[in-house]
Amino acid sequence: AEEVKLLLAAIRRNIADARVTAISDETRFDAA
Repeated sequence: AEEVKLLLAAIRRNIADARVTAISDETRFDAA
C-alpha cells in the first residue's frame, strides 16, 4: 500500500510539472 501512495505522489508531481511547463511555454509565446 505504501508503494502505491509513493507512485501516486510521483504521478501527481509529474502532472503538476507538466502543467507549469505548459504555462511557461504559453507565457513565452505571449512575450514574443
